[in-house]
Amino acid sequence: MTCACETVHHFACQFPAETEFFSFDGKDWCRFHLPLRDRNGNQSDKGRVNDGWEENGAELEKFSDEIDTRLRWAAPHHLSGDDYTRAQLQGVAFPFLYRFTGITNVLHVDFARATFGDWASFIDET
Repeated sequence: MTCACETVHHFACQFPAETEFFSFDGKDWCRFHLPLRDRNGNQSDKGRVNDGWEENGAELEKFSDEIDTRLRWAAPHHLSGDDYTRAQLQGVAFPFLYRFTGITNVLHVDFARATFGDWASFIDET
């Protein structure tokens, strides 16, 4: 099974090890690209903060662990100037309760087409 981001957003999912998919809006999504809502405003569990996406929920923790790992890895490896060492987070739908930590330089992150369930603040990040 592959993430719907390939057909919807026209780029390959950058989370190939992901094996758990979520059905929403007639498509199967990895936890990272699972939209918060569809075009009609209907919210996914991720958007409603339900079924594991609530504070300390299992889905939010899995999401946060992987994103935080990528953010921590990208900063020291980006020194080469190679674009492929950036944290590739394009198209990721960040849930309401996700808090950015560990970003040592926002230039090490590709947020193209990412969506955010709440204000995205990078204050106190370098």
